Amino acid sequence: GSMGRDFASLCLYPPSLVIQRGGSVLGAAEVQEVVVKSLTPMLATLPGEAMLSDFRLPGTVFLQRSGQYLALDLPQSVSPGRLSLRLEVREPDGSVARKLTGTVMIECWASVPCAAVQLNRGDVLDPSQITFIRKNLAVNKGGIWAGKGGPWRLTRALMPGDPIGLTDLTWVPTVSKGSRITLIYQSNSVRLAVRAEALADGVKGESIPVRNLASKK
Repeated sequence: GSMGRDFASLCLYPPSLVIQRGGSVLGAAEVQEVVVKSLTPMLATLPGEAMLSDFRLPGTVFLQRSGQYLALDLPQSVSPGRLSLRLEVREPDGSVARKLTGTVMIECWASVPCAAVQLNRGDVLDPSQITFIRKNLAVNKGGIWAGKGGPWRLTRALMPGDPIGLTDLTWVPTVSKGSRITLIYQSNSVRLAVRAEALADGVKGESIPVRNLASKK
């Protein structure tokens, strides 16, 4: 009637419409539910508190025939950050009728070691300079230091509150390039010791070039 025509004039329509007979339609909320149910068990493998956010998925999915269903092709593993998704419309026997794509952000909140004070490149990291702050690992690429081991030296400057990444640390050398060392030759009956110069940094167990200060070799 006239009321229906009046109401229709107030509606906004997309630039194109797809009309389909039979089958069914999954709305945006149902598509998201498939992703959430599939990925949630995998989030338990991540440290701290993990959650899904910023879904970028197909708005609607058309199932052409009765028995078809939507499933997520599970990734082998998940990590903090944006995850690419492969969605599949499957037949009742599991065969793939159609493939769709999307993405989702995996947030992962955990207490991680951060700089408690301003640190400069080359500083040797001291426990008093470290504090633990709750951070979102999704925005910290390259991996976060676990807070163990050492001694460590900074490879770049850090401001207070900056998380300490794996690439921000390097071993403190046991021997520094240019330092004077004692070079020892040991056998069953002979022990020789001469002064030498380290030609590179080195840590315990590592081989480095040295120069005999007497022979210059």
